[in-house]
Amino acid sequence: MDQKAIGPTRALTAEFIGTFSLIFIGAGAATALGANHDPAVAFAHGLTVMVFVAAFGDISGCHINPAVTIGLATAGEFPARRIVPYILVQLAGAIAAGYCLFYVFGGPVSNLGATLVDTRRITYLGAFAFEALGTFLLVNTVLHTAVRRNASRLAPVAIGMTVTICILGFGVLTGGSVNPARTIGPAVAVGIYDAIFVYLAAQLVGAACAGVLYRWFWIRNAASSEARPRDAVANQAPAE
Repeated sequence: MDQKAIGPTRALTAEFIGTFSLIFIGAGAATALGANHDPAVAFAHGLTVMVFVAAFGDISGCHINPAVTIGLATAGEFPARRIVPYILVQLAGAIAAGYCLFYVFGGPVSNLGATLVDTRRITYLGAFAFEALGTFLLVNTVLHTAVRRNASRLAPVAIGMTVTICILGFGVLTGGSVNPARTIGPAVAVGIYDAIFVYLAAQLVGAACAGVLYRWFWIRNAASSEARPRDAVANQAPAE
């Protein structure tokens, strides 16, 4: 295999492993612990994200989330030609993890941690708002800690903790998915598709909004601010 093939293959393999691990551990914790254990489930997700961002960040960027891939592409920080391959391996990893959980637990125990809307307390519109805002916050964190110039060494911690606080904040209402792969993997394995389009639409809208804001507000304004002082110096008339 030549070097041109090795690069994309390594990245896609990292995305598959990372996404598989996130769903297997995160949804697995939700399955094993059942209801009323949101803090433990939140940290299971957040710590897994933290570990794999640190491990695979330099190989694939460790998106392990189709919403992150779309958000980065919208921000102009990820090539369009790689969107489909990334999303396909992320979904493959999530579905594989869902079926592994099905066989490990011997059936659809606790719906394998599938993310479901608690319609007794919120509407589908409310669920859309929670998931959209949570995904916006996650993609915003990725862009400003791992992608922007002078990226922080604490990016893995910041990204993982963003996932954690989303689940702590509204996981009891929607599962705090903020990730299409997290929603789709267990749903396919157990055959539960209730409100799945609410999740997917909300997550894609949140990701796209974060990407647009980054591209046209944060980065564009920062570039303009840096250009103005240089222009002023360049255009300054020479002293008499």
